Amino acid sequence: MAILVGVELGEEYLKIAVAKRKGIQSKLLECFIERVSSLDDVNISLRIMEFLKTIKHKSKFVFVSLPRNFVTVRNLHLPSQDEGEIVKMIELYISRIVPYKKEEVVFGYRLAGIDELDYARIMLAIVHKEIIKRQIKILDSSGFLVDRITLSSCEVWRYVCNQYRAQINPADIYLILDINATFTDFIVFNLENVFFSRSISIKAKELAGELGRKKFLGEIRQSLLIFYNEEINKKPAKLFLNGGISEELSKIVESELEIETVYIGNKFVLQTLKDKEIPSNCSLTAVTQLSLGDKDRGFSFILPEIEIRKSIRERTRELIILGSLIIYFLGVVSFIFLERSYNLKFYLERLKKQKKEVEKKIDDLFYHIDRIEFVKNYLKKRKIPLFIIYQLQKVIPDSIAVSFLSINQDTEITLRGKALQLSDVFRLINEIEKLKYFKDVQTKYTRKRRLKDKEITDFEIVFFLNKIE
Repeated sequence: MAILVGVELGEEYLKIAVAKRKGIQSKLLECFIERVSSLDDVNISLRIMEFLKTIKHKSKFVFVSLPRNFVTVRNLHLPSQDEGEIVKMIELYISRIVPYKKEEVVFGYRLAGIDELDYARIMLAIVHKEIIKRQIKILDSSGFLVDRITLSSCEVWRYVCNQYRAQINPADIYLILDINATFTDFIVFNLENVFFSRSISIKAKELAGELGRKKFLGEIRQSLLIFYNEEINKKPAKLFLNGGISEELSKIVESELEIETVYIGNKFVLQTLKDKEIPSNCSLTAVTQLSLGDKDRGFSFILPEIEIRKSIRERTRELIILGSLIIYFLGVVSFIFLERSYNLKFYLERLKKQKKEVEKKIDDLFYHIDRIEFVKNYLKKRKIPLFIIYQLQKVIPDSIAVSFLSINQDTEITLRGKALQLSDVFRLINEIEKLKYFKDVQTKYTRKRRLKDKEITDFEIVFFLNKIE
């Protein structure tokens, strides 16, 4: 939702309109009108700030509507339709139209069609720079930045075209009288263009008297005559009477000018803001239409200061967008990184947990392995003596009797016995050496002795057990 603020600072009144836009729809929220003819610029700024404190909706930027009596408007017919050439020709005309140097004024223009000679019909609006600078200074002091400055006549025209389009025939021309406190804006138009505008210097309060009304009607007739002579000799099909005027006066105008008249007054504001009190001699049409923010079809008065601010604002906006994109990108990257870090941390914790479970299982496994190894070693140790006996009994002949067999921790085997003959001992040694399970066979001693009537040989053999797979 965008908040749009329109401001019009005239000789008599300060007018502010606040509207909100959502999509293509706009709605008037608040309106402020105060007489400022007796206030200096500082106090006007203070009044604007006081008004801003009373409203909920804020906006730093404003659109400014310049009252028609502050601006000089001329109709030109130029022999070119090229924009660059038109600007150059306008710059030549300015010094002939107003008694100021070209550097002292700001101008805006709009193409109002092509005439019968194929010339560009140009409406040129000229305003002194000091008028614009004063308004910008007042608004700056109030905390506002000026976004665009336009002519009140165009805003009134846009309002009538928007609200009364069904009553406007594209083939006809029409007249608007926008009555303000200190002047009346005389506007001739159709749906596509404003053809003519003239400021009539008659105050709204003068219209209450018969003399003022006669003068007013005379000025209207004179303005129509100027329009017929300079532009289009065609009577307006209808007159729209707007601003600070009564319905009674609208009937008088219709009767005197013999033009069908549509009374507008300040209906739009009164219907939208029902509790709002509006001075009877004041027109709010231009400022309210400006705040509603329709597409600009009017004049635009451009000062270098405003353009520089706009450029800075656009650059700032671009930098903000770029910064936001960078922050978004970094945020996404950080999120991905943090997510991965979190996942890695999660996986690490999971691995640690699984490691503990595996370690516990491994500890149990090692415990059982140790027990198995213990049993295996125990059984192995018990099997070794049997294995040795089994291997020896295969090679010990019947002529040898074994009396002693032992094995120590170094797998050293000691075999003692008796043999009938010494040769039997040597044969036994040879047989033991042939066995792959034994090594380093040595004879410790052999002794002959007589036992009863026989001679026997005592012996001791030492050998080692090979590693058994």
